Amino acid sequence: MNSGQVEINCNMGFFDSSDGAALVSKTKQCFYTNAGSGVAIVIALNGFEICPTHYSLTHGDKTNQHALTSWSFQVSIAALLCGTAVGIIDTVDQGSRNNNTWQTLSEHRENTQLHAKFARAVFPLKTKDIEIPRDGAYYNRFRIVLLEPNSSGQYEICLSDIEIYGRNRGQRRNL
Repeated sequence: MNSGQVEINCNMGFFDSSDGAALVSKTKQCFYTNAGSGVAIVIALNGFEICPTHYSLTHGDKTNQHALTSWSFQVSIAALLCGTAVGIIDTVDQGSRNNNTWQTLSEHRENTQLHAKFARAVFPLKTKDIEIPRDGAYYNRFRIVLLEPNSSGQYEICLSDIEIYGRNRGQRRNL
């Protein structure tokens, strides 16, 4: 999905012709990725960056099935190290085919906060505990990587909404 402001892609593709628009639409819609070990959603911000402090996820199903249980929230540090990032879809490995590097800001294991109909949870980010990205750094690329099967035993991501909170830099946008 490319709205001009936000680009959303998945390394495994989208299920049933979904294009990721549900993730930024502010409506309760189901959004599924295709299944596969290491599935990841990449969110790219065009023309602005965020110094993240928190993020929220909303489960994308009207049941408690297919809910995220173990995942990581990451930022691309290619822009921090090189000034620009190349490409949108990268492999799940920390280093990828286009020399992009990802830093994990938040990792969740056996988390059940999203295990209800359209459940929403907010997660704080603790950037002061890591060297890069440093506290106060701005990013324009984020990703959610599935670490283990979801609550239904599938390697797929099912979300309705992703929000990233923090300070904005660049052209101001209402998403």
